[in-house]
Amino acid sequence: MSDLLKMPSDFCIQLVDVVDPCPSHQHDYLELAYICQGWTQHTLNGKSQKLSAGDFVLVDDKEVHSYDVVGQHLKAVNCMFRPAMIDGALGHCRSFQEVLDSYTLGMGYTRGSFLRKQKIFHDDTGEIRQILDRMLLESQTQAARYFPMIRAMLTELIILVVRMVKQQESTVGQFSVQWMMDEIHRNPGK
Repeated sequence: MSDLLKMPSDFCIQLVDVVDPCPSHQHDYLELAYICQGWTQHTLNGKSQKLSAGDFVLVDDKEVHSYDVVGQHLKAVNCMFRPAMIDGALGHCRSFQEVLDSYTLGMGYTRGSFLRKQKIFHDDTGEIRQILDRMLLESQTQAARYFPMIRAMLTELIILVVRMVKQQESTVGQFSVQWMMDEIHRNPGK
């Protein structure tokens, strides 16, 4: 597992069979860790949570994380990159939030700091896994102009995460409004 902590260039993607726990560590790149099979007890910045197939976690530069307990047959895709790999103007970015806030990708998206609070998502549609699988294939075959193709897929991946964030924000907002409406109907005098 210690080999995974080293990244020789600005981008690396690996499908890994994880058989042993991975101690707390940090790195100088962004990582999207996707659980393909099995489960693990994962800790990020002191907060522990069980991750299962379809879950993925966004780990920023210098964040501390670990795989504390590893279930049988755990397979994960680790997509690690420095934002400058996407565009040199993103070289200053040290978090997924900063990448999303950047106008370089044409997003300038976020309101507040949602990705500073929420780091774990579930791939309900399988789209994230499909992109990761395509990126793995490109990285392995290294067909002509594979690196620009990986760059494009990484941008697509980030856009899909933005959509998940927006969907989760709207769901949370709807729940809050619904709760208030129910409370008003139950006790209009208050």
